[in-house]
Amino acid sequence: MFLSASLCSRLWASCALSGLILKDGEIAPSLPAARLYRQAGFSGPVHTFCGGPSQIDAGLMGISQDDVSRNDLIMAFRGTTNQAEDWANDFRSRLVPLKGCGRVHEGFLSSVHTLLEPMAAQLPAFFALRPRNFYMTGHSKGGAVAILMAYELTRLFPALPVPTVITFGAPRPGDADFAECCSIPVIRVESCRDLVPHLPMTPWECSRLKELSFPGETLTDELPLLRHLAVSLAKPVCGYASPGLLAPICPDAKTGPASGAARSVNVRSGSEESAFSRRSFQRILDELAAGGDFSRLADWHKEDYIF
Repeated sequence: MFLSASLCSRLWASCALSGLILKDGEIAPSLPAARLYRQAGFSGPVHTFCGGPSQIDAGLMGISQDDVSRNDLIMAFRGTTNQAEDWANDFRSRLVPLKGCGRVHEGFLSSVHTLLEPMAAQLPAFFALRPRNFYMTGHSKGGAVAILMAYELTRLFPALPVPTVITFGAPRPGDADFAECCSIPVIRVESCRDLVPHLPMTPWECSRLKELSFPGETLTDELPLLRHLAVSLAKPVCGYASPGLLAPICPDAKTGPASGAARSVNVRSGSEESAFSRRSFQRILDELAAGGDFSRLADWHKEDYIF
């Protein structure tokens, strides 16, 4: 199974466009916004939504046309902003019960609940346009929110079409019980050198981490993402698992925007996924143990998913 280059490009542009949503819920007119709108294939109004303390949670939805002018509905969620409230929400990693399906990240679930009602209210108007597919997506925190939003929408509104969730560099949204019982189609695009998809950690990752030590100076970084990564290693949260299927990329060999058009991504599952995930985590640990720094991990998390 493959994710096409065209679909990856449209979904990534939707994620990037959601990152431009301001506190007032608007996207300011700009050349980058116009470029992302076109790349996402949007052919009409894009509705934006904000919520949470200091408007830290945001998303958008609109009708997107593919290469042969078929309409898809895309719902995209913004990743973590630089606001302190947003990072505090990311650190709320206590597992809390989700009705009917395991336990999930407390902070990400609260983000879902701030956006759920207004976004659900807008869906009937979009489905009246008879989109061919319904995609939900997000980068980083936005990907975890997309997974939980998809679950909650289908639970609360069973008559709605079931979305396909495709995330980019997303942290894990819940525990192994959630990963097993969540029946939403989920595909996770993850870079082999990105630490964020390994957060919060599985029991195996936590046990592997305890066998290693890192230079103390890595914990003094002031940037929010660097501090978040450092604290995650210093005091790891365990008990999480990844839902759905993995679509791995390794930018060392990837044909990406720097060297041409983005390529299709192969989707894996089962033993192949487990082997890739373990190699990826070990690679990251080796990088840090050899004197690598968190700024490189932060850069890769932002740059590796540009399609």
